[in-house]
Amino acid sequence: MPHPPVNIGEPFISFSQVGSTNDEARKAIQENVATHGMVFFSSNQVAGRGQRGKSWWGEPGASLAMSVIIKPDFLTVLQQFELN
Repeated sequence: MPHPPVNIGEPFISFSQVGSTNDEARKAIQENVATHGMVFFSSNQVAGRGQRGKSWWGEPGASLAMSVIIKPDFLTVLQQFELN
């Protein structure tokens, strides 16, 4: 697999509390402001969701929640499945 661009974490958007970092990432994509490597972070996520609809919960300050936007232009269509 080719190496991705190295600018992961630029920009780094931090919330003291957030419903869901994935919701914030999705909102940035829908508003067409998302860039490759953009990170959404919080140490207090109150409405997170995992795969297959599972809830994601953690004590405030005891866990880290983060979503990263990756625009995989450096991968072929078949290689993109390797990101999951």
